[in-house]
Amino acid sequence: MVDRPALDELYDASYRRLVVQLYAICGDLADAEDAVQEGFVSALRRRRQLATVQNPEAWVRTAALNHVRGRWRHAAVVRKYQARVPGPQAAREIGPEYVAIVTALGEVDAE
Repeated sequence: MVDRPALDELYDASYRRLVVQLYAICGDLADAEDAVQEGFVSALRRRRQLATVQNPEAWVRTAALNHVRGRWRHAAVVRKYQARVPGPQAAREIGPEYVAIVTALGEVDAE
């Protein structure tokens, strides 16, 4: 298992380099920083797995890149279905007949 000081050293040594690499891929500095942070969060969660790899920086880069890809896939799904989702709907007014129906249905025996 990678101990916390070793992970801190990895963070200090590679954070900027990873952000620049991810920025070159996604073109948005904020997204690149978020992705690298998520990569390090994954590294923190999976310290045992990280201890078995030869290049921990590459592992974090891959985790960050997977995070960026996931965001791209999510954005693609949103773009695909956004046109099908109706906009804001007017609130329906509930009148006394609706209340009477719900009350009557509540009194009906389930059998």
